[in-house]
Amino acid sequence: MGYRTDHDGKSAPYYSFSTAMISAPHGLELAGLRPISQYGDEHYGLKESFDDRLCREEGPGKGFRDLCAKRGTTHWDALRLLLQDRWHYINNQIRTMFGNVDFEITEVVFTVPASQASDDLLEGETYGRDIQAGMTQCAIEAGIPENIIAPFRTEPEAIASYVAFRDAKPVKSRRRKNPQHDEARIEIVLDMGAGTTDVATYLVLEGRAILLRKPEGRSVGIGRLWHLWERECQSWVTDANPWKDISRDLRYHVHEMPEGCSDFKRGDKTIRASDFQKDLNDCCDKALRLLETELWSIDEAKTDRLRTSLDSICIRMREGGRKAEFEVDILDRKEDENAVARGASRPFSKNPLPGFRRAVVGVMTTLPVRSDAPIVVGEAPLQKAVLELKAPGKLELESGYEQMTVATEPDDFWIELQELMLLDKPLEGKFSDNTGRPYWSDEYAMPMGPQRFDLTGLRTKGDKVWVKLMRETSTLYVLEV
Repeated sequence: MGYRTDHDGKSAPYYSFSTAMISAPHGLELAGLRPISQYGDEHYGLKESFDDRLCREEGPGKGFRDLCAKRGTTHWDALRLLLQDRWHYINNQIRTMFGNVDFEITEVVFTVPASQASDDLLEGETYGRDIQAGMTQCAIEAGIPENIIAPFRTEPEAIASYVAFRDAKPVKSRRRKNPQHDEARIEIVLDMGAGTTDVATYLVLEGRAILLRKPEGRSVGIGRLWHLWERECQSWVTDANPWKDISRDLRYHVHEMPEGCSDFKRGDKTIRASDFQKDLNDCCDKALRLLETELWSIDEAKTDRLRTSLDSICIRMREGGRKAEFEVDILDRKEDENAVARGASRPFSKNPLPGFRRAVVGVMTTLPVRSDAPIVVGEAPLQKAVLELKAPGKLELESGYEQMTVATEPDDFWIELQELMLLDKPLEGKFSDNTGRPYWSDEYAMPMGPQRFDLTGLRTKGDKVWVKLMRETSTLYVLEV
């Protein structure tokens, strides 16, 4: 059970159930309803069994259909009975929690891997149509009202929605009387299941997760680790130490294993905790390669690996926090600039580089007005302009150090890149005193998101700092204090 935000923006309890099943003496049961030590064989492929294309030869759905046939049932009956059981369970749990009060379940959401989220053959062969239709029909036959069955979501979408709500903590604004939520951040969710791996990229803002790209999926998961570890243990088999007992104990050990991993011992044989951890890390690192396009603008990110069992790992990558020590190293001049973390983010696209190449990228500044500009009484004769840090037609961003004034309180100093896609000509005769780079009109400037730094104890309001921006795979800020 958890909580998420409903369509009205209110917190609502919800229950989440896996479709993995186990063989029990009286039939099939959902995994997770009893201690792992009491499990029989686990069986996956329930959702896949609803698409004939996934039931050919050794397809993931065929094994589940074969299992149902051996148990004298069908995949349709198995899912319908399970949904009926879960529907009654949820209703009874709510009554137990809240007593005899009137309540109404307003939404039931099914989640599927990203590869099963649609059936658009123009974007690669997926299997969503038949799977979603079959699951919906079984749900209706199980007694779930059709009008509350919501559109299917991908599994990383469901995870991100929960994370967005959980992390939306109001903070006091220094500039406004009303509390404000944390600043917008990019969040990437990589969901590794037993047989699939999904990735989704979001902008998280005020408890909302805004999808920036369509979730992507691959038919590869963490279940392959079981084959690796079982092969390791096969040489341990003796008459007094049968394979059935070894396999059961290994599964129990791994599922109950603490986050840091621990040794698995059987007599004088051992799989060391370090080996478990290495295999897990290797599996996660291979999955992270799916993120190459998403990570082009993130130089450093906080990473959480949320492991509830060895059949599922959620890797959550976030932008850094508000304080400077999480986001940027305050450097003395000439120090190693590779130590800094990432700066402002740009909107994601499948291939952002052509647009970035065409654009001018810079920072907003103020300059003395043109000599022919009207003078407004009571106003300083200044005009806004964008100082170029990347010239049009180039990908390289190597600005040199520009001097900036800390015009805010030192704990709220911020910089924001501006992007100019519609270009005229640089302002005539206007160049940086520090680097000689030109200024451009701010008329078509597109802000790319502010990046804040905490300079408490390093600078006071009105002091100067040197700022350098550079681009390798992302935009980096370097401050010389």
